[in-house]
Order: sequence, then structure tokens, then C-alpha cells
Amino acid sequence: MELQQTCYDLEDIGVLRKPEDIDNVAEYRNPSFLVNKSSRNFRLVTAFAEFGRYSKPQPALMPDIDSTLRLIAQWRYIVISYLTSAFY
Repeated sequence: MELQQTCYDLEDIGVLRKPEDIDNVAEYRNPSFLVNKSSRNFRLVTAFAEFGRYSKPQPALMPDIDSTLRLIAQWRYIVISYLTSAFY
């Protein structure tokens, strides 16, 4: 009951939105629940563990040395700083 009321309250202030209200289709659904805080209040927590199975890093090409040198050769200035004597 408290979880539902918390969701209603967050929806009223615009924190939560229904996917159909913003022309979106929910592809993944994750459970949310309330966790007791030491101040006798609650914290809304969402478990995104299942989402991790579907999220994958996007493939990207790594630049090779030749293309990097060609890029650097186009620069007008190169600033070099040695921090070996610097304090953290």
C-alpha cells in the first residue's frame, strides 16, 4: 500500500511517468520496492539487475597509430606539461 502511494506521489510531482503518456514503449520492466531508512522513512529502490543482461557496450573502432599521428599533425599548438614535481 505504501509503495503504491509513493508511486502516486512521485507521479503527481512529475518524477515518474507512464510510458504511454510520453509516447514510449516499455521494453524492460524492473521491480521497485521500499527499503526502510534509519529515520523511519522509506527509500524507493529499483532493481536493475535484469537490465544488465540486455545492455551491451556498443562496438567502436579504435584509432590506429597512423590516423592518430595524422590528427596530431593538423594541430597548430601542442601543450606539454610535466607534473612529476607537482604535489598531487
